[in-house]
Amino acid sequence: VDTPNFKAKDIDFAREMQRANNAAVDVQYRVPMQPSEDGNTVELNSEQARFSQNSMDYQSSLTFLNLQISGIREAIEGK
Repeated sequence: VDTPNFKAKDIDFAREMQRANNAAVDVQYRVPMQPSEDGNTVELNSEQARFSQNSMDYQSSLTFLNLQISGIREAIEGK
């Protein structure tokens, strides 16, 4: 394989995951348009819109990856 200047690297996934879990997280609260009387700041419409956007992003990513994998598979099989 012709890969000049390529340097192999290994990642200790367990260590990196532990490091990420121990890192301080800067939580940012959203300012609601209309907070409820009980102090709940969750806005259902906003959450549904975010869920919908995340779902579409996820589906797009899966479609893209499937196309990439199909292309690689076809190249390997010589189609």
